[in-house]
Amino acid sequence: MGRVRPLSEIDKVFSQIPADERFCLIDSNILIAWYYDVHEFNDEAQFVFEHLVENKAVPFASITTRYEFLDFVRRVIITEQLMDMLDSESPYRISAKVRAQLESFKRWIKTTRVRDELPVLPDNKIKEAKRLFTPERHSGHHGWLELCDEFLKGRLDYAWQTLVEGIGINYIDTNKPQSKEILERRPDWREMCQA
Repeated sequence: MGRVRPLSEIDKVFSQIPADERFCLIDSNILIAWYYDVHEFNDEAQFVFEHLVENKAVPFASITTRYEFLDFVRRVIITEQLMDMLDSESPYRISAKVRAQLESFKRWIKTTRVRDELPVLPDNKIKEAKRLFTPERHSGHHGWLELCDEFLKGRLDYAWQTLVEGIGINYIDTNKPQSKEILERRPDWREMCQA
């Protein structure tokens, strides 16, 4: 079992690992911190990935990590797009009821910033927004599915490709035989949770 090491020891740790065995399984939180530049741990994430590159370590992400990262990006995009609807230049025509709810979300976001939290709507607030929009387009109003299509089209794939190109992230499926070249054994998740 591994042990927790401070970031300052990253080069020392890699120096003890043969160059052809420098692989690491990346968690979604560090991917989010690297991608989202207002994240409180963005500097630390940048540091880690710079040192991974310097030490020629190959970063891998599991399907769960990819899902968690893309889910976060989805929430960022939807949050930004909903807030953009409040802009007087917005191409979206919204009702007074929708505007009032979006203003409420805007106040909530402002409060999260004051508490140094990420200004991203959680799923329960996104579900509230979803209920504001009818499922069909009526008299120039956009339905939720149509809005999501406009908001998200190509942007999630772009976010993942940014990781692939920016930090060389690779996908690993622990159930596939090819993974045996990288993993000595399948991860024991209970063992990984022990400190």
